[in-house]
Amino acid sequence: MNSEHDVYTNKRKEQGFTLLEVLTTLVLLFLISSLLLSIFPLLHQNENNRSYHEETALFFIQLQLKIRNSDMFWIDSGGRRLVLLVKEGSDEQMESFILHNQRVVRQVEGAGYDVYLEGVNDIYFTEVNRGVEVVIENTQNKQYTKRLNHMNSKAGEEHEQ
Repeated sequence: MNSEHDVYTNKRKEQGFTLLEVLTTLVLLFLISSLLLSIFPLLHQNENNRSYHEETALFFIQLQLKIRNSDMFWIDSGGRRLVLLVKEGSDEQMESFILHNQRVVRQVEGAGYDVYLEGVNDIYFTEVNRGVEVVIENTQNKQYTKRLNHMNSKAGEEHEQ
């Protein structure tokens, strides 16, 4: 008997795939790959949000330390600038926190700046009982709010605006 010939169907056995099988496989492969490619940006976006949330939390911690170590503070420029008066021995210096080019920066005596937080659309400072409330709006329009306490009872009382 010939091994290439099927006795029951009287047809020759052929090796390989039909065109329909190949096309079906390619369509399924493209569908799966397009689904995977659409999921990756979502995962990356969640990672960026988590990273920004951590950076904002770190900023609040650093600002809390600065406020607690200051002798007094005040808010001017319509809530857009936080000014801290810091005394070290007989020396006294003013530190300001402002928004500059989508960054929260610290200026010492009005010169230069240290970047504390990037990706900020807006920042508001509000004086509350023995402290400051800070509202940050990031570039994705998400708001972060934190109340930071000041340990010194002279905070904001002696400054004339």
